[in-house]
Amino acid sequence: MGCTAYCVQHGSVLIGVSNALGKTSILARLTTGQWLGELALFDGGARTHDVYADESASLWHIPLPALRAYLRAQPDLWLALGQLLAAKTRRLMQGLSQQTLTPPENRMAQRLLLLAQDSEQLRFSQEELAGAIGISRQTCNAILKHLAQQGLIQVERNGVRLLDQPGLAKLSQA
Repeated sequence: MGCTAYCVQHGSVLIGVSNALGKTSILARLTTGQWLGELALFDGGARTHDVYADESASLWHIPLPALRAYLRAQPDLWLALGQLLAAKTRRLMQGLSQQTLTPPENRMAQRLLLLAQDSEQLRFSQEELAGAIGISRQTCNAILKHLAQQGLIQVERNGVRLLDQPGLAKLSQA
């Protein structure tokens, strides 16, 4: 059960999920000022995803009882929290529609940009990236090679360097 909400103070963290066989998927990358764990404030449910730092990071945490007390004293802040959850839900719904309507290469470009945010260096395994896009590792490898041949990315040992984010953005919209 979640008992704390967190805010990234500096650095970044990856949000992922693993199945019973140990296969993992990176779903999001959160950077400075972004929140996680706030859903438990509403439903008190268990954590559904793993969080790990992909670089040096520090998190600010606030126990949910303290956050609830603060929100009772400042009820106008519930709107801001609702807007935060609405924005996350909107991104989730957009991701679901892209998963079914967008070709894999375009989804790859979208996912790389989503994970990059303000960075051009991403660290992950091809297995994790493939899981996040819903493709096989072999297909992921082929798409990464194709993007590298186009000069959009550089494939590195433990991840990818984005060389042409505007080019990836154009591909992601196609």
